[in-house]
Amino acid sequence: MNIREEVGKMKKDAPFLAASPIEDRNRALEKIAENLKAHKEDIFQANDKDLEEAEKNEVSAAVIKRLKFNEAKLKDVLSGIEQLIKLEDPLEKVTYIAKDGIEGSWSISDNKNIQKIINDNVEALKSYQAVG
Repeated sequence: MNIREEVGKMKKDAPFLAASPIEDRNRALEKIAENLKAHKEDIFQANDKDLEEAEKNEVSAAVIKRLKFNEAKLKDVLSGIEQLIKLEDPLEKVTYIAKDGIEGSWSISDNKNIQKIINDNVEALKSYQAVG
């Protein structure tokens, strides 16, 4: 399978993974981190070839600097994945900004009457716009 086919498959599967339980999504992130670690030498080698090609094609130094993927950047990526795994599940949250500018969120599982909350806030917004 080539890279285009892989990306196409990921795009097709993304909505299913996005709607899956947090444990499945975290497991997928863990697998990504494991594979990055396991194949880092191959990744670095392929990146070196890309950098050589970029230099041959006189790509600007600034772009080449951004293209470079080394141990330090891998460490940053792995740290980012680790931080994502630690985040609480955002799927059952509704984020809002009240008309006084206060931000917050409600958990759908904590409040079974989310429809009423949404309706009340939509009505408040409508009224506020009509008055303002």
